[in-house]
Amino acid sequence: MRAVIDTNILVSALLTPSGVPAQLIAAIRTQALTPVISESIIVLSVKLRRLRRRYKEKVLDLRLKFTV
Repeated sequence: MRAVIDTNILVSALLTPSGVPAQLIAAIRTQALTPVISESIIVLSVKLRRLRRRYKEKVLDLRLKFTV
């Protein structure tokens, strides 16, 4: 079975690991689904992953800074 994967699916999968979009990505990883995707979406997902890492690091830094 094939599934069209757009940026909304990728972003939602990153933000909510237990949600349906993440389940779709998991199905693609196990080859239960074949993704239909464009190169520009792949590039964007890589950029979003980097931004997410930076955001998490900043939140962690703030927590450490304000923890007594």
